[in-house]
Amino acid sequence: MLIPCIDLQGGQAVQLVHGRRRELAVSDVFGLLEKFRSYPWLHIIDLDAAMGKPANDDLVRDLCAEASATYKEDRWNVYANYTYVDATFRNSLILGSPNNPFADPNGNIFVVPGDHLAGIPNYRFKLGGEYQITTPWKVGADLNVIGSQWLVGDEANQNPKVPAYWVVNVNSSYKITQNLELFGLVRNLFNKHYFVSGTFFETDSFPYLGLTDPRTFLPGMPLAAYVGVRGTLPTGGGVFADAPMVTKARQTRFAGTASAVTNWTGIYLGVNGGYTFGGSKWSDSVTGNSSGSFGTSVAQTIQQRREQFHLLRLGETLDPGLAELSGCKRMGDVGH
Repeated sequence: MLIPCIDLQGGQAVQLVHGRRRELAVSDVFGLLEKFRSYPWLHIIDLDAAMGKPANDDLVRDLCAEASATYKEDRWNVYANYTYVDATFRNSLILGSPNNPFADPNGNIFVVPGDHLAGIPNYRFKLGGEYQITTPWKVGADLNVIGSQWLVGDEANQNPKVPAYWVVNVNSSYKITQNLELFGLVRNLFNKHYFVSGTFFETDSFPYLGLTDPRTFLPGMPLAAYVGVRGTLPTGGGVFADAPMVTKARQTRFAGTASAVTNWTGIYLGVNGGYTFGGSKWSDSVTGNSSGSFGTSVAQTIQQRREQFHLLRLGETLDPGLAELSGCKRMGDVGH
């Protein structure tokens, strides 16, 4: 059985190389928790406590205390969960944020105890359900509500926050055989316009545009639909529809006996395909041209996300449900 893990260091989820050098860091720890929700077990490791540094006790406690509920009856499966995050600084700090309009002449901002960490939504709520129409055919939908957050680089909490938003997703799957399944996904069913996160940029990096507002926002994925097929390969030990993708047992030795080092019970192979589409309304501050509709393939979307937000990732996935259109909205030259 595969068990995911969240390593905590300094209030963030991190990935260390050889246990020392930090390769990746993610502030939105509860966002990772949401991605791992489908797994029956999750390891949470406090690296600071293991290294003798101040522990992340409150964060660990909040992760473990996240409210969730599931109700199953006959063909129905209904679930809900809610997370409230109150992540604050405990000490006074001087941080560099030269593009923040409230920074001093040296490009510094001043954090005091009680200021909230940036880039972390203050709450998350998810309500969803599934209905088994027939034995092989299942449909479902979910509502996701994400709270507001401070812009990255505004740890002093002086600028307006990135606003809260909500989206509705629907899905369906049909099991053709025990090892082959068709599925379909519709993300952002009502084509809501929202921002996933925000930060600051240097306004004079494009002097010919005459930008004055240093805020920049990452737009959320518009209405998108996907179809695909996924399947599992049977093994010599038989076919298990509900078995995990890969199971690896540790070698165990007893007096006079020995077991195999590995015991592979299954493997997963899948193919996903889809196309995202949407529209926006804005005009270029220089040319005056307005926008039209746009589209992008799933592979292109994932590649753009990797190139633009490499340092913000903790792991990678080709799940189209997690792919979002790349790009930023600069308030100085773009407006709804």
